[in-house]
Amino acid sequence: MAKRVLVVDDDKSLTQFLQDFFSQEGHQILTALDGPNAIAAVRRHQPDLVLLDMKLPGLDGVGVLKMIRQERPSTQVIVVTSYDEDYQRICEELGVEGFFAKPISLMRLSTRIAELLQQQEDPPDPLSGLATEALVPQAKLLLVGQCAIMPIKLCIPDRESLGQEADELDQAIGVGRYETADAYSVKEVREQLKRFRPDLVLLATNFRDESVSPPATAAAIASEILRSPSKPKDLIVFGRLDSLAGPQGEVPDSFSKIQPVEVPGFHEWASPEYLRKATRFSRLLREACFRSGLVVKKAT
Repeated sequence: MAKRVLVVDDDKSLTQFLQDFFSQEGHQILTALDGPNAIAAVRRHQPDLVLLDMKLPGLDGVGVLKMIRQERPSTQVIVVTSYDEDYQRICEELGVEGFFAKPISLMRLSTRIAELLQQQEDPPDPLSGLATEALVPQAKLLLVGQCAIMPIKLCIPDRESLGQEADELDQAIGVGRYETADAYSVKEVREQLKRFRPDLVLLATNFRDESVSPPATAAAIASEILRSPSKPKDLIVFGRLDSLAGPQGEVPDSFSKIQPVEVPGFHEWASPEYLRKATRFSRLLREACFRSGLVVKKAT
């Protein structure tokens, strides 16, 4: 039986992606771009599950969550936000069924949604008992879409040119040992899955390939990646608000005014905001690698 899922996020590209993708999974997907419309949708449609962002126009996610807990306590809520450190504690106190930091691991989110809608229990933590302090992430990453200026590029320095400074950078923002490849079309994605065989795929929600008919959206290519015989261990999606790119992936004019940050191996135009997002990407990548067993022992 199809379930009714409400997606609440002011990032239109991410909202459209989630609507397209989970509609293909057989669910009825509703959307809201702000807090007041989210409350109206909950009251009118009584969704089984809500995917809820925190930073929303009109009324923030905490306000929406409080209303849901008061008026629809049986509705399950998964928080999906870029502001995890600011909101996780209060959301957990109010009660949520999941808390995901952006950029999103699509596999984890899909699994969690399926578990909740089928009333299954959480899976065991695969990292339980691991001495993670002695390990470092190592993975092959395929970046799909307008990735050239996404923060992940910033947190993958050239380790060979850095030498011993690479270890210092590991300590500074927790980078791992990553090999990367890019893809900007359906054809390139298919080729890279076969040839490069990535461990993880990072997909921009504004991905769109007009060279095929019908044009391929991010949701369509995500579904294809997850069905591929060469599918990665995880697929992570990020919206426009998770990077410094414009709606079409363009570099904002403000880049010309960015002041350098003195961090080894980083681009000379790295700003404090860009560094913050690079650190977030690095941490999320690290978590994805540990979940998937993509780690090696640190050199001693």
